[in-house]
Amino acid sequence: MTNRTFTIRPIGSVEADASGFRIKIDETYRAGLLQLDQFSHVIVFWWGDQADTNQARATLTEKLYYADDIEAGVFACRTPNRPNPILMSVCPILDIDVETGTIVVPYIDAEDGSPIVDLKPYIGMSDRVKSLTPAYWFQEWPQWIPEQPGDMPDWVMAKLMDVPDA
Repeated sequence: MTNRTFTIRPIGSVEADASGFRIKIDETYRAGLLQLDQFSHVIVFWWGDQADTNQARATLTEKLYYADDIEAGVFACRTPNRPNPILMSVCPILDIDVETGTIVVPYIDAEDGSPIVDLKPYIGMSDRVKSLTPAYWFQEWPQWIPEQPGDMPDWVMAKLMDVPDA
């Protein structure tokens, strides 16, 4: 194994407050937003800075809070505790203002101020598979996030909201 280091520079940050959720892109990178408004969804890669500790980076297995009695490796779950806390969210695009570097989204599971490290358009041909086999603890879960808020089954919301304190 080669021990190499990389420098990842944030391109912006998440704004999350009572008025909603926005992805703010730094002025240097705003030209990169050109034509992103032609897509309905954006894949947001963000740095889990609030989980970026030596202990979290050394974590290789997690007890899954959303699956009873299941422990999984960090590469088999979406925990922010991982060797490199690069996290990903797929968000519908509500509005984009290239001039101000603002992408308005209905929700993102990142904290206010979380650094954005990259954006990619969601492209069905490459970002979706025709058939998949989820882990057995996900067999009963919906195959996608519902279009309308409130359409997620109550039992799923209960599991997702039962996040243990960090």
